[in-house]
Amino acid sequence: MALDGLCWQLISSAGRIDRVGPDGELLDDRDPSPPWSDDDRELLLGPGLVLALALQGTWCLHASAAVREGQAVAFLGESGVGKSTLAAHLGGSLQSGWHLVADDILPVTAGEGGAFAWPRFPQRKLPADAQPGAALPERLPLAAICDLVPAAPEAAPAAERLPEAAAATALLRQTAGARLFDAALLEAHLAFAAELAARVPVYRLAVPRRLEALGEVRRCVEELLGAPA
Repeated sequence: MALDGLCWQLISSAGRIDRVGPDGELLDDRDPSPPWSDDDRELLLGPGLVLALALQGTWCLHASAAVREGQAVAFLGESGVGKSTLAAHLGGSLQSGWHLVADDILPVTAGEGGAFAWPRFPQRKLPADAQPGAALPERLPLAAICDLVPAAPEAAPAAERLPEAAAATALLRQTAGARLFDAALLEAHLAFAAELAARVPVYRLAVPRRLEALGEVRRCVEELLGAPA
């Protein structure tokens, strides 16, 4: 994987990432020459890391997330629907026990041991001193997933649990880096989405397009955490 003018990043089938110089030589990351450029880091922390994690069975969702009482909730949705705004609001509601987990990308695993969010993925929209994962456990149980859709400004927030097939489709649609997957990874990705949809309730959450409704949305999400699986 490379962009014009940057070092190559070689990602093995096991998910290992190495830098390759202009003459095809493997570069020692401890050697400052040539140094990592900002663009190199952007490529590594974006598609490079997403692909490497997928090769190891960890899938990155285009999602924001927050945690309350050890239960993480992920927020999916199209760009501009309010994922980051909702997660930031929850993360700022410390009196309610919420903490921000992710602003943009959320790595997730699912299997016999359960479904987990991994909060230490670097959030590229946030500065280094505002990364939420640094103060959180390495992994958090994923209790619910909300696929956000816009509602009329005057409407009340409303949540509807999706059937597993629709839930898996939402997860597939909001997976980061899927265009980089080969046939084997696409097959594994499909199996992951089905597994996660079977283990974690996925809701379609209608969010009114007004900032004053965020408190109502928070209470709606808290009700979902109390709903039976």
